[in-house]
Amino acid sequence: MFNIPTPNSISCVADWVEFFVSLKKTELSKSELASYVEESSGSEPEEGKIDDVWVELERRKNLYGDSAPFNIESTTINNIINWENFPEYMTCLIFSLQGNPYDPLDSGKLFERITEVAIKNFIDGESLLTGFPSGGISVENIANKLKETPISELPTHAKDKGVDVVAWKHFGDERSSQIILLIQCAAGDNWKEKLRDISLYAWCQYIHFACCPIKGFSMPRVVSNIPALLNEFSAEAGLILDRPRIYRNTVNATIDPTLRGDLKIWCDTRIEEMMQ
Repeated sequence: MFNIPTPNSISCVADWVEFFVSLKKTELSKSELASYVEESSGSEPEEGKIDDVWVELERRKNLYGDSAPFNIESTTINNIINWENFPEYMTCLIFSLQGNPYDPLDSGKLFERITEVAIKNFIDGESLLTGFPSGGISVENIANKLKETPISELPTHAKDKGVDVVAWKHFGDERSSQIILLIQCAAGDNWKEKLRDISLYAWCQYIHFACCPIKGFSMPRVVSNIPALLNEFSAEAGLILDRPRIYRNTVNATIDPTLRGDLKIWCDTRIEEMMQ
């Protein structure tokens, strides 16, 4: 088993525990975790450290909802799901632990595809991948799908202007003025640098929106339990879609088998690299 990347971080240790029990399809005790933390850091964990990790994991179980991927007791945590059937969860865990150092463009597109499914199910509407390279998706294409008025195409240097996924909730009457979300996806460790990437003002130079869109931000990590942080991130990036919210909106969803197949292959490759 690979070492805990940042053993002094409660969040990182909690990510590692989720990864461990999911990969091994087993349970882990507090005493066993203490041994792994010591092995990774070179010293025994501080008093109360493992208890703090348990508190964080209990919080996450609640955030994941009724279909949480693990169950936690006073001294043990055990896996519930088979990750191969839900590779979007394992993909998010790997990104959270390792960032996106390998083929970042291709890997990032996989995370965008996960986000597209999650946000579509969340709003019970429609969604479209738009991130660079967009595969031929133009401003006119986007505007037409949204029933909005295109103004001009993005300049070449602008790429996607920070928008990786567009989602909308239509009324079914083929008219504009509906709920629209413009979402930035950030799988890598530099996610905080991207919180302000989407400018609604800039996008209004390319599409005439009858009703101002909502911007959003998707990441494979779990937002800290400090309320002020969620508020801060939301103030900068809009609607926050973190791992528990992604999980809630994909675990029981009908997902294209091709996507889950691609994610399974990606996870198998990354896991093999992590174990070397």
